[in-house]
Amino acid sequence: MVPGTLQALEESRAAAGGAQAGVAVAFRMKPEGRDALTALAKGEKSWVSLSVNTDDETIEFVDGFADLAADQWPSKLPDDKPLYVFIKTGDSLSMVYYCPDTAPIKQKMLGSTVKASAQAQAAAREPRPVTASDRLSLTVRPT
Repeated sequence: MVPGTLQALEESRAAAGGAQAGVAVAFRMKPEGRDALTALAKGEKSWVSLSVNTDDETIEFVDGFADLAADQWPSKLPDDKPLYVFIKTGDSLSMVYYCPDTAPIKQKMLGSTVKASAQAQAAAREPRPVTASDRLSLTVRPT
């Protein structure tokens, strides 16, 4: 975890009016997730996915790839489980909160409220957040 990020998150929430302005829950990230995000920051991985474990209320590692072509991203997304996907392209780091409509409501609710915590623990740099509810939302067009 990046030192001070969860404290900064809570201070930001408080300054914005507390829970009324937006709910955020800080779940602990399991070591495998932290290791994968460190590898992402070092450029050893380009794609890392994490999810909320609703049983022990932690953020856990799901999958990671050193080199994954953009047209393969949608095939790595489940039909029924929210994920936080971190994608590094060059010096740019993006976070996609993927939440399929078919996911159980508890997973959707926890995934949404823990999103800021996952983002804060991702890396020293702030990832650009994106939200998607289906695989078609992640169609990548060449630039």
